[in-house]
Amino acid sequence: MTPLLAIILFTTQAVDTVHIDEVTKVAQSHQRRHAGISVDSAFMHTANFQNISDVLKLQPSVAVKDYGGMGGMKTISVRSFGSQHTQISIDGIPQANAQTGTLDLGIFPINTTKELNLSIVNSNEMLLPARSVAAASLLNIQSADIINNDDYATAFCEVGQFRTYRPYIVVNKHINSNNAVFASASLDKTEGDYDFELTNGTSRTSHKRQNGDSRQLRLQVDYEHVGAAKTKSKIYYYDAERGLPRATTYYNLISHERLADRNFIAQTSVGKQLNVVMLRAFARYNYSQECYKNPDALGSALAEAKYTQNETFAGFSAMFSPVNSLIISAAADLSNSKLNSEQVAGSPMRNHVTAAIRAKYVYNNLLATVSLTEMAYHDKGAATRNKLGHAASVAYTPARWLNLHADYKKSERLPSFNDLYYNSIGNRNLASEKASQFALGTKIEHGNERVMASFSADYYHNEITDKIVAIPTKNIFVWSMMNVGKVKIDGLDLHLDAKYRFTDDINLRITANSSYQHSVDVTDKQSDTYGHQVAYIPRIAYGGMAVASMRWFSASYTLQRQGKRYVLNQNSSENRLEGFMDQSVSLSYTNKCKVVDYIFSLTCRNIADENYEVVKNFPMPGRSFAASIKLTYK
Repeated sequence: MTPLLAIILFTTQAVDTVHIDEVTKVAQSHQRRHAGISVDSAFMHTANFQNISDVLKLQPSVAVKDYGGMGGMKTISVRSFGSQHTQISIDGIPQANAQTGTLDLGIFPINTTKELNLSIVNSNEMLLPARSVAAASLLNIQSADIINNDDYATAFCEVGQFRTYRPYIVVNKHINSNNAVFASASLDKTEGDYDFELTNGTSRTSHKRQNGDSRQLRLQVDYEHVGAAKTKSKIYYYDAERGLPRATTYYNLISHERLADRNFIAQTSVGKQLNVVMLRAFARYNYSQECYKNPDALGSALAEAKYTQNETFAGFSAMFSPVNSLIISAAADLSNSKLNSEQVAGSPMRNHVTAAIRAKYVYNNLLATVSLTEMAYHDKGAATRNKLGHAASVAYTPARWLNLHADYKKSERLPSFNDLYYNSIGNRNLASEKASQFALGTKIEHGNERVMASFSADYYHNEITDKIVAIPTKNIFVWSMMNVGKVKIDGLDLHLDAKYRFTDDINLRITANSSYQHSVDVTDKQSDTYGHQVAYIPRIAYGGMAVASMRWFSASYTLQRQGKRYVLNQNSSENRLEGFMDQSVSLSYTNKCKVVDYIFSLTCRNIADENYEVVKNFPMPGRSFAASIKLTYK
């Protein structure tokens, strides 16, 4: 048992304080001061986004690596940190991939998502799992309400270019006043054979993407019970089979590589008021299998590989208020992760314990939060390692319309199984990658019956040490994972959200954001990359969305602009990846026929038909059109 875990267990057993209603009152007071990024389903569905990554691309501080098309892998980077530093949760329960440390955002459905919440540095939520408290940033994917919604059934289908089909069906049904179930099935299918251009000097040639087809099946069943305790359970199954297009290097575009993914998640959480304590317990089981095949493999090339993971995760969090202005929370969780593959030595297994204790104090217009976390992990055949983290936040509201805040956090991301054990390049002696964050920000809000607007500005300074990178060791052909990197990051985020109500039926909403990130390698002053911008981090990025809605019609316009990037840390002209601007528009007509609501939509993505790459040699689709219909029976 870790020292912090022992303190948590003693604290939760020794509580004898004020009633839980006081806790709730203080928590609600804190919630009004929360300044995180939140996107609701109405905003997501207005623009007919295809997946969660499309929504996140429009948010400040966020960069999404997109390997092209509907079936391409999509990972998130927040304020220049690697994707392993962002914890992704579903309904507040952390998800994981011990093999790579990175989760593909394409796995998770957008059609059953109620809200996306991205917390950077520190989260306002006090009943978080310890693993979420310990992460540098947290993305929570909140599923649709069940009990609080009326019974309904929804059918949707989108048909688009490149032989793209996206049907889904959703059913929400109350068993009785205290129990309800929710079921969803969706299929995303595309041939992905879009046109793109290659440039070589002054020569430009047109090509069609090869082996870009994908099929993604998602099945989901949720159950919710509300009584003396609140229970929410989920079973989720994801099955995908896709081609892996070749990187467009030297015009060799033919590929027959295939990848099949299967992912099964079963999770549950129970929340209960126990005397004066708010208590939440949760558990998750995850099984995933990834199968790779390359029928064209020759010689030593990898022809086939299978990776199978199993993880069990369980924990609790508790919250109480010893005085009216103070909330204290404690959390602990345990996970067991296993990986089996011929490509990874020794069938690795990891036991991982995380504990966290937090305190939040509010006095008049001042709010302060502190937290302490401890991680202990033990890999099979290795010694147990302990890691401490801490964080603090202060927010001051001198006026109803103005909020000032400062945040600090030290966290670590553990080396993945691939980092440690992958054949030939894994390094069992790797230390964890260390991150520190400091941020100063302000938020201004204004509102009346017609206009609601908010503007925020945040400056941040981040540092990464012991960065895990692959470097040549014995010679240029023998590489290994090493702790050698150090990165300094200075950035500025600006965000505007404005709503204007012309009449009861006519509304306009505009969001806009801009980010500046100076993210440079400071590992070795003698290195050719010292002081150069880190690979794939644009120095300038901006974007936004405008939505006009009327009684029966709505129209949306989205824009994402990224400046030039470099594919390697050496910022030479041959490593430069030009910037791009992606714009989309969507038109919708909404009406009702007896007991059925229906929505017809037309969407044009990449309306300027810009030929661009988010990841070098993986071109994105050009202009495409799609039409959809959504029927809801209540």
